[in-house]
Amino acid sequence: MPKIAWTNDQIFPDADEVRKNYDFTNYAANSTIHGVRYVMNTASGKIRRTLWIILLLGFLAYFLFVLFYRFEKMKAYPVTSRMSVVDVREVDFPAMTICNMNQIKLSYVNQDEFIKNVFLGHNTFTRDVRKVDIFSPEVIAKLDNEYSLRQIYKDGAFSMEGMFPLCNMKNERVNCGDFFTPIITTMGHCYTFNSAEVVKQRGQLKTRQPGANHGFQVYVNISQDDYFSQTGESAGIKVKKMPPPFGANTCFDIAGADFKNPLLHFHEYSKSRCVQECYMKYTITKCGCIEHNLEMENSTLPDCNYSQYITCIEEAQAEYIAKVDPVTACNCEDTCVKISHKITKSEATFPSKRKSADYVSVFPDVARESIADYARENFLVINLFIGELSYTLYEEEAAYSAGDFQSDVGGNLGLCLGASFLSLAELAELLLLGILGLVCKISKKKQQTKAASSN
Repeated sequence: MPKIAWTNDQIFPDADEVRKNYDFTNYAANSTIHGVRYVMNTASGKIRRTLWIILLLGFLAYFLFVLFYRFEKMKAYPVTSRMSVVDVREVDFPAMTICNMNQIKLSYVNQDEFIKNVFLGHNTFTRDVRKVDIFSPEVIAKLDNEYSLRQIYKDGAFSMEGMFPLCNMKNERVNCGDFFTPIITTMGHCYTFNSAEVVKQRGQLKTRQPGANHGFQVYVNISQDDYFSQTGESAGIKVKKMPPPFGANTCFDIAGADFKNPLLHFHEYSKSRCVQECYMKYTITKCGCIEHNLEMENSTLPDCNYSQYITCIEEAQAEYIAKVDPVTACNCEDTCVKISHKITKSEATFPSKRKSADYVSVFPDVARESIADYARENFLVINLFIGELSYTLYEEEAAYSAGDFQSDVGGNLGLCLGASFLSLAELAELLLLGILGLVCKISKKKQQTKAASSN
């Protein structure tokens, strides 16, 4: 089999040929960049060459300024919005989480004086009437060994049956437990209507008719007389909306085929879940445990006990609020598709004198003459319905795309220097030939040195 031998001359071109092609005067005479030939033309006078140098450098500087400005504009990702009304035949019901402003019931702590005094000690208004020192080693040890904060908040929360005595779906009485599931939030134990679990069991709730008569109605009993440890100063509830399917100027396309959920402890992505996971990662790194009012999927970490809460969690919370931005620290961006629903509030005397008589069966423990007063202090009604079988679609798209950037750069390149992208290729070729010529020169010098040493 014949052998193939490569000589050095076959690998590296002749140095003289490279030097000839690399000659800048030759390049300038044939350059497609306007003005270069006049700068390098020695036959022109000094004044003319100087003027061309000023013009060339001036327009080059202007082009670089425009290039930088356009690049910054593209990096800022400006968007334009358009609005359209879309008619549909049916609409999915959204999910809705209802939280009582009170997290621990009075009737619960009345069964345990020790726990009652611990909570009194944490309230600035009742701290003076407590009977235990919440920072003493004995109290901390008892709380760590005999109690679980998560279990306290679970057992001390209002039950689903107590909070929702009456539910109607499309004007028909239904069992509230079939539509609500418990959930742990930062406001304690809450209840979610039309959650992912309900959808799996019953299917997606839909409506083909607008109006309150075709929606869901729930009576909420806040049980104000049983308040003990509450959020804020008011009695009532907090309603959180979560759009189906339950789940800055950039966004995550969660519907895209290439999307991979970046969250470790939530099965579906949303910005609020990302922010919550960012906070949980921070406190877990600091304290090595999970707070009682947070719930993590796919986690085997222990719940924080009382001593960890007062010595670590409270400090970590303050540090996180002061130092961490979830958008930059954890890349918590919005989803590209978001659904929002309008909330309206109406006020009237509730219940009316006529309706008070109907509530006797609902409140068997309340005297008939006191039902109206009890309902006004403790009851509210939530109607969840679709106002119209249409929705307003707001769409955002890039106001300055990569194609716009290319057009601006190409246009200014031609306007300022009379050049094109092929002109830049010529310049790149000149630089490449220069590098190649330097390599050839070094290679020949090594060959000469080697030949001289062998002689």
